[in-house]
Amino acid sequence: LAHRGHPAVGDQQLGGPVDAAGRIYVSAPDGVRILDDRGRKLDLIPVPGAVNFTFAGDTLYITADTAIWAAGLDL
Repeated sequence: LAHRGHPAVGDQQLGGPVDAAGRIYVSAPDGVRILDDRGRKLDLIPVPGAVNFTFAGDTLYITADTAIWAAGLDL
């Protein structure tokens, strides 16, 4: 079910920023989930209410319902 290089889980197309290692970052109720290129969960950045995010170098900036967070990543 992959489409344009992004995997799908069930009928949900996965998408979001992709780091240099090909890991996909998607928002979820419990934070930002880090997935491999097949959509399998690798890790979680626990920021409840995460809405949007973007990379700036090796930092992932995350907007949440009430704050903006910065997560340093080991890329």
